[in-house]
Amino acid sequence: MGVWLTTPRRETVVEIAIEEQIAELGRMTVTQLRQKYAEVFGEETRSNNKQFLYRRVAWRIQALAEGGLSMANCRIGLNTMFGKSPWAR
Repeated sequence: MGVWLTTPRRETVVEIAIEEQIAELGRMTVTQLRQKYAEVFGEETRSNNKQFLYRRVAWRIQALAEGGLSMANCRIGLNTMFGKSPWAR
């Protein structure tokens, strides 16, 4: 028997819809993922890597639904990734 200190969190309709869309991505072929990529990003991709396409499209679906990173935060992340000062321009 478990004791709840807070009420369990219930998923919203939007969260359930996002989960369903991402589950659908897992059943898509590379060609279908490329089409979905073009749909959510508004541009074609040269990639044929199924895992890459799946991850990018899933990220984009979540970012569009929940709000993504600002350009400033993206720049900080990229600078950190490439060994620069996070605040470099």
